[in-house]
Amino acid sequence: MNILSLNLRPFVPSRFAIFILIFSFFNGVVFASSANTLNILFIYADDLGYGDVSCYNSESKVSTPNIDQLARDGIRFTDAHSPSTVCTPSRYSVMTGRMAFRLNYAGVFTGVQGPCLITEDRLTLPQMLQESGYTTALFGKWHIGMTFSDANGDPVSGENYNKDANIPGLSDLTHTNYYTSQQAVAMVQSVD
Repeated sequence: MNILSLNLRPFVPSRFAIFILIFSFFNGVVFASSANTLNILFIYADDLGYGDVSCYNSESKVSTPNIDQLARDGIRFTDAHSPSTVCTPSRYSVMTGRMAFRLNYAGVFTGVQGPCLITEDRLTLPQMLQESGYTTALFGKWHIGMTFSDANGDPVSGENYNKDANIPGLSDLTHTNYYTSQQAVAMVQSVD
């Protein structure tokens, strides 16, 4: 068939095509701008199974209404696997993105004055988020060692969430291991 013999008419977009084009453009703009302002709340809990929170298991023995609300309003992940059976290598994996076996440490870190198992030159998830404009914080159990510096070279420290705790034999309830709940709330409220 000779292309010169075709009777081609000029392209005139339909109203529907124009609507789809405009809708797609604005939808992309909204998506692109909201992607820069997403809040991330990462909850990492020891000994908490997939079916232990009620948003994943309606038969759960524990009522978790606040976690359920977060699940309804946010993104739920349904295919995650623990990188280790104990906390220290698992936390290392989450913080660095490396497989737990690369740490060559299979135990549970105890105490607070030991060296940080994450070397200072190792890029971490919070550092990547900070480079993307996020403000980051960790509240709760760390168990990866405490001789770690922040971006200014100052030692990472916090305040015990329960200063009055006196549990014989428990060595990790010190002022350098946990922030108080009030400090956590104040920090979260101070972020735009």
